[in-house]
Amino acid sequence: MALLWLPLFLASAQGPNPPIKNLRMDPESRRLTWEVGANVSGVACETSPGGHYQTATENKYCSYEELLPRCEVTNYTVSVEQPPFSASILFPEPGQGCIILLAFVTNIHKNELSVGPGSAPLGDVAPRAGDPAAGASGLRCRVQDAVFLTCTWAVGGAAPADVQFRAFRRDPRSESFRECGHYVTSPGGVNTGCRFRGVSRDPGVAIVLVNGTGRGAAVPCAEFAAPLGDIEDLATPNLTATCNASLSAMRWAAPASAFGGDFEYELRIRRKVRTCSFQLPNPGSSFTVRIKAKSLSRDAQSAWSVAQRFGCGPAARGWWAPATAAAAAALAAALATLLLCRRFSPLRRVCPPIPRVRDPAPGQARAGPLVPWEAEDCAVAEVQELEPGGSGRAAPSC
Repeated sequence: MALLWLPLFLASAQGPNPPIKNLRMDPESRRLTWEVGANVSGVACETSPGGHYQTATENKYCSYEELLPRCEVTNYTVSVEQPPFSASILFPEPGQGCIILLAFVTNIHKNELSVGPGSAPLGDVAPRAGDPAAGASGLRCRVQDAVFLTCTWAVGGAAPADVQFRAFRRDPRSESFRECGHYVTSPGGVNTGCRFRGVSRDPGVAIVLVNGTGRGAAVPCAEFAAPLGDIEDLATPNLTATCNASLSAMRWAAPASAFGGDFEYELRIRRKVRTCSFQLPNPGSSFTVRIKAKSLSRDAQSAWSVAQRFGCGPAARGWWAPATAAAAAALAAALATLLLCRRFSPLRRVCPPIPRVRDPAPGQARAGPLVPWEAEDCAVAEVQELEPGGSGRAAPSC
């Protein structure tokens, strides 16, 4: 794209050989350049309005990281310390087609006008003098359904009665603008919105210009510029769930996005997760949930889904129920085996228990309780048999 050669407004006399000349702005590279006609030092650039000040690179140019405004006229001033000198230009220049005036119809494709160098004038959307309230008001654009760029605006309060608007989007793959082919109109027939196609093929920044025309007054243009990834409206995730009274498992798919990336999800129950599933313990007989998605790398998120109610059946026996029953059965078997072993153990046969002391006179009345007999030091006489059948005893004498 050719550089824009705009008139110079010198703050001091140029003389036959000015220190800098041919001041120009390249809107594609966002670079303000000039030619150096003498030894200079201390070259700097300043913008107004905005008051942005920067030192020139190698005293030859100034670069601007942000997008240059195309509908708001800005004054760019280049100053030189030695020798003292300054010059300025206006960009874009009011009343001239410095942005879209050189764009012409070259192709019609998919109901959209592709504009570029040619011979048939398409229209002027350069800044115009006039009441700013006469232009498109509240211009806003959003990426929707991963493939559409939808822009809306309102008719300015000071717009003429016969005002009409046209919207143009810059094609990032070329140096041309494309007019909207799908306008949204008001009941009065005025264009108040547009839907551009093919956003998924467009990386980088969205640039949209809206120009107004009317017989009653000049209508200034309006401009919108923003990174596409930051203005995407993500589709609301479709949530499904299976549940019972003790557990609910919810799942959903990642939202379709023209730019991809990782997402986090927020549920109505105010819990944030980064997976496509979530388990809710003890949901009861039913529960209601809403969900939305948010990009982790861009300023993009979906709207809240509609409230979904899920009915849950009775609590199901989990995997732990059979395990608990098996453990109880094993414990009962172990106790039964222990009892049988105590009663019929082979050890009882090998080592029988010592028998208890029996009553020496069973069945006879006793004068008193049995007491142990302790040995005493008493003389015992020998007993001799005197005659057959006779016997004698020697009683102890104590």
